[in-house]
Amino acid sequence: MNWPNNGRKIILRFNGELQPIGDGTSLLNVVLGLLGADYNKFLSVRKVGKRCLAKIGLNLSLQEMFHFDGDRGGSIKKIILKSIGKSWKDARNMLYHDYYKSTRTLEQNLEGRRAKIDKEHWRWFLDYCNDPDI
Repeated sequence: MNWPNNGRKIILRFNGELQPIGDGTSLLNVVLGLLGADYNKFLSVRKVGKRCLAKIGLNLSLQEMFHFDGDRGGSIKKIILKSIGKSWKDARNMLYHDYYKSTRTLEQNLEGRRAKIDKEHWRWFLDYCNDPDI
């Protein structure tokens, strides 16, 4: 993600329940949604795990864009990671239900994938989703 703000950060404010408030809230939600829906990370998730992947996204993108003080014991980071995880889960669910059809062969499903997704990543994802042991 490229940040066109000349190195300036948006200051995030949180209320007593650690919910984001103020002007930066909408932008934060958009960025969290984009990080969670990054289709290029399917294979990475298998290797490093969802939680680690979310931390990578947080460190590389969010900390360059946003500033927040008073993160009591890392609570704000935990909330942000949870939001990225939910977005990631929702994106996977949408992709599976929109692009996978049980009436098609594996090859037909591989060819019918979303264009941004690598064929081998999609194959792994379908194998993972259709594994009866998971």
